[in-house]
Amino acid sequence: MKQKKLSILFWDLILMTLLISLDQFTKYLIQTHLYNKSIDIIKDVFAFTYSTNTGAAWGILSGKVHFFIVVCCILLPVIGFFLYQCIYVIQHADIEPTLKKKFIWTQCLFIFLLSGACGNLIDRIRLGYVIDFLDFQLIHFPIFNVADCYVSISVILLGFLLLSMKDEELTLLMVNTKKSNT
Repeated sequence: MKQKKLSILFWDLILMTLLISLDQFTKYLIQTHLYNKSIDIIKDVFAFTYSTNTGAAWGILSGKVHFFIVVCCILLPVIGFFLYQCIYVIQHADIEPTLKKKFIWTQCLFIFLLSGACGNLIDRIRLGYVIDFLDFQLIHFPIFNVADCYVSISVILLGFLLLSMKDEELTLLMVNTKKSNT
């Protein structure tokens, strides 16, 4: 059982590494090829626009880079704990298949959340700001990046998923329910 849990953690780390690498690679390409520029992909609808952000998603609390570094460093272990709990629940022999599927989805969403948080944290520590470049001009939406997509989409889906869970299912995320005879 312990070996399987380590295997799952290993593959989770591989997926996180790939997701973070994709985020960092896209930011590198934008910084290298579009520094302080914009290129229309679909005129007046969508563009790649180089932008920097010293705040949270969409420029909220701009200039608070150190605050976000501290908050992220506190939240990463918390999210990691919930990821670990998902892995435990998935491994637990007494869990019905439908519930296992819910926790597999929850596990994946925590991986995306951690990856997005890490991607932007790397920028904040390395550069003092986050590189944004996805620019939906049609709706005048704030410019964002791949890591922001990971975070926003995973938080929304996690919210729906957690709201659909029963109290006893949510308790499994909070408390390691390991029985003494296992």
